[in-house]
Amino acid sequence: MNKIIIGVVVVVVVAVGGYMYFQKDKSLPSVTVLTDGGNVQVEVRPVSTTTQQGPAGSGYTLAEVATHATKSDCYTAVRGSVYDLTSWIGQHPGGAKAIEGLCGKDGTDAFVKKHGGQDKQEQTLVTFKIGELVR
Repeated sequence: MNKIIIGVVVVVVVAVGGYMYFQKDKSLPSVTVLTDGGNVQVEVRPVSTTTQQGPAGSGYTLAEVATHATKSDCYTAVRGSVYDLTSWIGQHPGGAKAIEGLCGKDGTDAFVKKHGGQDKQEQTLVTFKIGELVR
């Protein structure tokens, strides 16, 4: 039964993603399908080339990023941009701890040291961007 539900969810998400792609922002959704004891949870997160800003469109300060320092609410800053990595924690191939260590901090040094210049990792990071870091 779960496989059927997951299949239906994937078809719907792909259809919605196709529709979104042909809209003005040309974005595709990021999808996470989780199963837990027979329950199916689907997280659909739009990926956009436009960024959201913190309060009053001003961007995010490092103090604001620091208020998102848990695995259930994880923001980090890398090279002047702010990313919400909450949904990535459980998916990170290097393990959750690697991402949890970036929550609420400027993670530039850690990210660049581990992944700097690697296209796949850079492109993955961009999908989690929510705004700019302001000083």
